[in-house]
Amino acid sequence: MWKSLLLLLTLAGIVAQPTFAAANPDCGDFGPLSGKIRSASLDELSEMADQAPEIARETFAARLKIREGAARVLRGELPKECADQMRNAMNDLRLLEDYLAMLYGRRQQKNETPIQDLGALRGDSPVLMINPNIVSAQEKDGEGRVALRSGDILLSRGARFLSAMIAKITKPAGLFSHAALVYIDDKTGQTYTVEAHIEVGVLASPISKYMNPSSSRVVVFRYKDPELAHAAAKNMFDRAVRQSDKGRNIPYDFSMDTSDHGALFCSEVPSNAYEAASGGKVKVPAFRSRMDLQSEDFMDRLGIHVSDTFAPSDMEMDPDFELIAEWRNLEKIQGTWFSDALMTRIYDWMENRNYVLKSTFGVRALKWFVWTFRKLPILKEPLRKSLPSNMSRNVLEVVALLNKVEGKFYKNLEKSNNEKFARDDVLLRPSDLEAMIERVREADFAQYEKDLAWKHDFSEESRFTPRPKVLFHRWLSPAEMN
Repeated sequence: MWKSLLLLLTLAGIVAQPTFAAANPDCGDFGPLSGKIRSASLDELSEMADQAPEIARETFAARLKIREGAARVLRGELPKECADQMRNAMNDLRLLEDYLAMLYGRRQQKNETPIQDLGALRGDSPVLMINPNIVSAQEKDGEGRVALRSGDILLSRGARFLSAMIAKITKPAGLFSHAALVYIDDKTGQTYTVEAHIEVGVLASPISKYMNPSSSRVVVFRYKDPELAHAAAKNMFDRAVRQSDKGRNIPYDFSMDTSDHGALFCSEVPSNAYEAASGGKVKVPAFRSRMDLQSEDFMDRLGIHVSDTFAPSDMEMDPDFELIAEWRNLEKIQGTWFSDALMTRIYDWMENRNYVLKSTFGVRALKWFVWTFRKLPILKEPLRKSLPSNMSRNVLEVVALLNKVEGKFYKNLEKSNNEKFARDDVLLRPSDLEAMIERVREADFAQYEKDLAWKHDFSEESRFTPRPKVLFHRWLSPAEMN
């Protein structure tokens, strides 16, 4: 299978060719490439896993080559539709790397030769990949990590379910949920990140806080003009520090509206920084994600009313930035696969089955209790990470309901995946996970129909009939069913 995949990459002009064919309205073989990856059998993937370090280097090189096509789309040499196809192909290649790396890591651990977890931006393939065209593997900082520069943009993926909601809400869907801007102080040499956190707004922090083990993947992007990059980072760093010194951070922008910089969401921090430093000449990103989820109820409750935005994954298609390095945590990546599969299905149910979130008395009571008392010192810190003080009541409710739904799936997906490895020495693919989730939905929907019939049955004998057990449809179900 690996040989046939490599052949497809070659035919698509990704591995062997320096550029894409200019006159190709169908964008070459990106569709067949994605199809080949997604249709790979467990036997094929199992065979490839033993070569995970070598294959990851090849697919990473292929992704770097795909990125070169972004400039050609901007110049009009390739149709705009190619941008989405390129992003999908890169995502599929990254997921292939994930799968092979996770399975390789599991097998190494099983053989009592585990891959050592060195932390973010440390290690070797398939954990860490470095762009050999830009930096050498020897360019490390004092902590042994890939050396960063002022103005670098870091993309990451958090482990919480909220991160899946962020990563999958745009079109094309991405694999990242957060972006941060690197600043290095000229005088002290200290490295910081400037980030917009849902919990506290925009904050400048030592890089050590960013490099904690909470992220499942981190990618480094670097602007081609180092002087402008540093100026952008310094301006945003100074602005963030000034606001924090006043006792009030720049607030987080839950609306994801890039036209108003009074409040900033995560991707808007580097975007606003580069725009301000260049006098409006540098617009980040080159390609924006669409916010056209066909669920008016869900988007209204989140307070999102824009048609497009800057999603973290949009950096993948910006030709003014080089992809420097990419790192993954093999253990945490698996968890994001479970969350992504579930959130992908939930958004599909919202769009194609008219599913909406439905609150309960308990959730409404919790919402009002938290909203009323969350700023009290005794509750503020315990609730800060899960239910930040600047979230609206509607967003609090959405997060609470989605967390309840996730709680009914996550452990079962994890258990099934572990059983699959123990039995067959392979892991579940995204398609396997989504199929499992869909089977659960179908069974639970049938139970929910019985539950609604039970609620509306006022006969004498129904008083002695146990209420049907429903897994999650009381919180998430078709709008017309009550």
